[in-house]
Amino acid sequence: MFKPKLFSILPELTPDRIMKDVIAGIMVGIVALPLAIAFAIASGVSPEKGLITAVIGGFLVSFLGGSRVQIGGPTGAFIVILYGIVQQYGINGLVVATIMSGIILMIMGFAQFGSLIKFIPYPVIVGFTSGIAVIIFSSQVKDFLGLDIATVPADFIGKWSSYAGHLSTFDLASFMIGILALLIILFWPKISRKIPGSLIAIVATTVIVQYFHLDVATIQSRFGEIPSMIPAPTLPSVDFATIQHLIMPATTIALLGAIEALLSAVVADGMIGSRHKSNMELIAQGAANIITPPLWRHTRHRSNRKNSDQCQERRQNPCSRNCSRHHTAPDHAALRQMGKAYSDAFSGGNTHYCCLEHERNPGIPATPQKPAKRCHCPADHFRLDRCF
Repeated sequence: MFKPKLFSILPELTPDRIMKDVIAGIMVGIVALPLAIAFAIASGVSPEKGLITAVIGGFLVSFLGGSRVQIGGPTGAFIVILYGIVQQYGINGLVVATIMSGIILMIMGFAQFGSLIKFIPYPVIVGFTSGIAVIIFSSQVKDFLGLDIATVPADFIGKWSSYAGHLSTFDLASFMIGILALLIILFWPKISRKIPGSLIAIVATTVIVQYFHLDVATIQSRFGEIPSMIPAPTLPSVDFATIQHLIMPATTIALLGAIEALLSAVVADGMIGSRHKSNMELIAQGAANIITPPLWRHTRHRSNRKNSDQCQERRQNPCSRNCSRHHTAPDHAALRQMGKAYSDAFSGGNTHYCCLEHERNPGIPATPQKPAKRCHCPADHFRLDRCF
């Protein structure tokens, strides 16, 4: 009854079919990995967490799942929920909530709740997916317009109010790159449907930004170097009070994951003329949600440490590359009051600094400045995020 679909179709596999599946898997991976990075960033976490989820979660869902053609990974439907959890409870809270949702999903699968999907009214599904589309669209406006906003509010009204208040920081280069990527995605299918338009958009815009040295934020400039290894799992710190606060978000994640996975499986069944195992699909989703989150815990910390070492080597000399983000210039008086060492590198009102001490310190007034051509790391700051 709870046998993964993969083991059911093993006798039917032929060399020709395996080769077609391998090619299909490569194409899906090419599309899924950039999306995983995008969804991770939109959810308020660093990009490698999206990659880990796509790789580990995708494997577990495919290996244990109840559909012949479905994989798992980050999805746009969760952006607003996960972003709110990260803002309120931090990454530790997100890890705990995701593990709890995995437990709930596995309980639903073993209790054979998968067949209940057929009782959900169709208008509810349409409204649900349309609402998600609007939320995802609103979450992308900041980067699409290149707005300089330190923290975007989680709620819908707050987002658009923040956008309206920061229109003066509109960046034309970011906007034009975004428009170009959008046009490629929309019109590339008229040229070829074998190569995904999103892949062409990523390659084309990356080449343009690097070749013309455009002042546009990149994954590296915003998050530093992405770790090349999957870290050892680390269990989150949790107590009963935390579980109480996260039970509702975890339940929301579980229900949303179940609905989206099963609806997708139904659509896939119609395309390939097959039938999925709904309960096994829920169990696989639950297993992925339990196993993947402990791998998120320290990936960013390790990356920051490496970048800190690189910055530490360059302290005596200014960075030579162009800065690609709009940061705030530190207030000299505030720094002196806080006992920070004052350096000659602070000369000039529009100096751009690349350390978290200046970027995140609430005691420093937020005065947006145009990025300078060189940045400086003060010698007394050790928690550096990146040098450009």
